[in-house]
Amino acid sequence: MLDANTILLDRYRIVRLIGQGGMGAVYEAVDERLGNTVALKRTLVMGGRLGKAFEREARLLAGLRHRSLPKVYDHFGDESGQYLVMEYIPGDDLAAILRARGVPFAVEEVLEWGDQLLRALEYLHTLRPPVLHRDIKPQNLKFSAEGALVLLDFGLAKGDPATQSLVTGSGSVFGYTPHYAPIEQIHNSGTDARSDLYAAAATLHHLLTGAMPVDALTRATAVLRRQADPLLSPTDLNPRVPPEVSHVLMRALSLNQEERPASAAEMWAALAVAREEPAATVEAPEPIPPPPSPARSLESHAPARPSPSGGWRAAASAALPLPLARALSRPWAVPIGATLALLLLVLALTAGGGATLGTTARPTSGAPALAEPREGVTEAPAPAEGLEPSPTVARPSALASSGVPAPLVTIPATADLIEPSEAYAGNLPVAVTVRGDRLDTVRDFRLVAGSGATIVPNVRAATAGEALLVITELAGPLNGEQVFELVLDGATQPVTVVLRDFRERRQMLGVREEYSYTGRVGVDESGPLTEMLVDPDAASAPAAVLRPGDEVDLLRDDVAGWYQVRLRIASASSQTSVVGWVERWLVDNEGAPAAPSFQGMLLNVSTDRAVQCGKEFRSSVYGSVERADGSGIGGALVRVSTADGRNRFVESTKGNGTYNIGGLGCTTWVVELLEVPGIAGFRANAIRVTLNGGLYTSGAVRFRQAAGS
Repeated sequence: MLDANTILLDRYRIVRLIGQGGMGAVYEAVDERLGNTVALKRTLVMGGRLGKAFEREARLLAGLRHRSLPKVYDHFGDESGQYLVMEYIPGDDLAAILRARGVPFAVEEVLEWGDQLLRALEYLHTLRPPVLHRDIKPQNLKFSAEGALVLLDFGLAKGDPATQSLVTGSGSVFGYTPHYAPIEQIHNSGTDARSDLYAAAATLHHLLTGAMPVDALTRATAVLRRQADPLLSPTDLNPRVPPEVSHVLMRALSLNQEERPASAAEMWAALAVAREEPAATVEAPEPIPPPPSPARSLESHAPARPSPSGGWRAAASAALPLPLARALSRPWAVPIGATLALLLLVLALTAGGGATLGTTARPTSGAPALAEPREGVTEAPAPAEGLEPSPTVARPSALASSGVPAPLVTIPATADLIEPSEAYAGNLPVAVTVRGDRLDTVRDFRLVAGSGATIVPNVRAATAGEALLVITELAGPLNGEQVFELVLDGATQPVTVVLRDFRERRQMLGVREEYSYTGRVGVDESGPLTEMLVDPDAASAPAAVLRPGDEVDLLRDDVAGWYQVRLRIASASSQTSVVGWVERWLVDNEGAPAAPSFQGMLLNVSTDRAVQCGKEFRSSVYGSVERADGSGIGGALVRVSTADGRNRFVESTKGNGTYNIGGLGCTTWVVELLEVPGIAGFRANAIRVTLNGGLYTSGAVRFRQAAGS
């Protein structure tokens, strides 16, 4: 445990312990450099394969962008463990809030949280590779300052199954939480997106009932013994939970992965439908209809009397706009809904020539029927299959007073949010969620770029407030990134989504002089450089030159040890947009090839610019052979030879460890350390130097013993 005011990395000051487990802890800390509060997650994973796995996990989490996921700012390690620096979310988690309440949360409240949680899981699961959280529970759910649900603690998160990040051969490093973990996670038989759905359903079950769900192992044991599954449905424990909602959750809590919803989007859509199912209510007395107007007969306008089975609620709902009709279906809306329904019915029957809300005004008994539409009269479009129509309002006009039907004005659907607001589209499909109003009435969803490129997504699910769109095909190559506007039934909305064909943007961090011993980093008069290659093969032809600070788009990372990249910002502008392959360590500055016993380094090459390659042999290679502390080693043998091996020069270092080999011509020379007095079996990398044969052309090559060798 770290004490308060402990300083880590000369930057992060510990404030207090937030939580602690068997493999680590989470602290509140202050970033002294920026002055903001952060969450510092410490794990006891140290070096080796698990340390590398932790670093991979940190990079994976740092790329996540979603309102329900915390931001990851940094990661580092020291002798005390590995650390993730994350966004600090203050306040209690849902488990603590539930304990303090002592009673379950309201159903609508929990279902709204479920919507947000499943949207976050859909985002995670549709990444490439997918990200599995693997530890969803009330203790890992908190609220942001804006009130959004936030899913915390990615200690068990797992990316591509091939990497098994933070997972050992015998199971997860950090274990699992039994009451929320599916049986396949407990048995370590292979988790997938449906495993997260089990945990999400178990979490919602707990929040709706106040009772911790029976763990999967106990359930499986009972089933094997041919006993009843001991897990009761939420409705059995809390009658306020609609049976339709219980059905969705119990399906997601199936012990068999194949019986659960196939995706977070499917579960989200099922819960959205379950929420809209009308709840059973006690039938109220029928309302007394208003008296007929003495000026005209209302017989043709009077609403049908409710049937004994439907009650007054069904009749009132039929005459109301969709949002109000839905409100009346809620049991808690009975008193207000009844009054509002009666009021609107009276207004509908006495205003606008007798037109009722949501219907075309019929002509009075004395007006002739119209055989076809009249000029200025529009009809409400038929709803798309499976969707409810938009609410329409008949507006009074001169036509109404003459008995001609008033025109219907359709209220258009609108969108005010699309998330994620940017997405990687290099691998399809991509799922995005649109939030707005009357989205269930939209017939045509489109994403349109400024260039005119148009994407028609599949509509996976749609309710009045939200729609889940899945992009399965692009309009053409993105060539970086493109901004697409959302268009609903031809109307452009004030929301956009950025689609990109690259995973991340990175700077070349590993092109450093100290890595020249690898043979992949060289040095010229402009500094260190490396080559982008045509293929992921060190022997492949070069495609471009990369230098420190160059920015690249990561296109592919599915070849071990290599990135396919596109140059975005290059030192040589002529190379911008070139695509090729480069070793990952040259980009990340992590995992460079092990240094040899003696590390050769090309310090610089001075060039006699007045000399062109010809027959002159006046260039030289000079340098030193040194111990780890920098002192020279005399009597060491250094060889300089042409690439074809035909010309070779060998020289012994002086007492101070220096050497100088002159008379070299215009070609590429290979500099090697052959022998070091008193050190047998050493390894040293060779250095290549290109000279032009001039009097003032020379290459400086130093060989220094690696520390500890």
